[in-house]
Amino acid sequence: MTESVEKPLSSLGDLIRHHRKQAEMTLVQLEELSKVDKASISRIESGQTKRPNLPTIRKISSRLKIPYVEMMERYIEIEERSEVLFTILDDFQGKDISLVIKLAKKILQSPTMESVDLVEMLFDFVARFEEPSIKLSLYKLIVSHSRAHGIRFWKSYYRF
Repeated sequence: MTESVEKPLSSLGDLIRHHRKQAEMTLVQLEELSKVDKASISRIESGQTKRPNLPTIRKISSRLKIPYVEMMERYIEIEERSEVLFTILDDFQGKDISLVIKLAKKILQSPTMESVDLVEMLFDFVARFEEPSIKLSLYKLIVSHSRAHGIRFWKSYYRF
């Protein structure tokens, strides 16, 4: 008797392909449902598209009923644009603290802006959060990152 060993769904493309196959859906069927052309879907599944845009991923994941958190965990691994990461972070306010922290760390590592600017933007952004435990965790992350990178942070940490 042979046991089938399921390959881990390590990439965004693997996750999409897995859910499409599980739904017994062809590329053409997914194209019709999601309004994303099959060539784009195929490139995402194969990893040829390194950073698919967020609206495309949302359309595909919605049609395949992929849990949003599961999809975003894979998506943030490949996304580097701080403005997109802030959009995702805004979606997760108060939902999944581990993903919020992961997103904040990714934002602070973004190569698209200066570290000082990212720290300031994230600090201002955190003020929008309502959940005190998430705010505190994010402020601690900001302080830790600032200290580790020699960023002198001029804003008051006491306003939260």
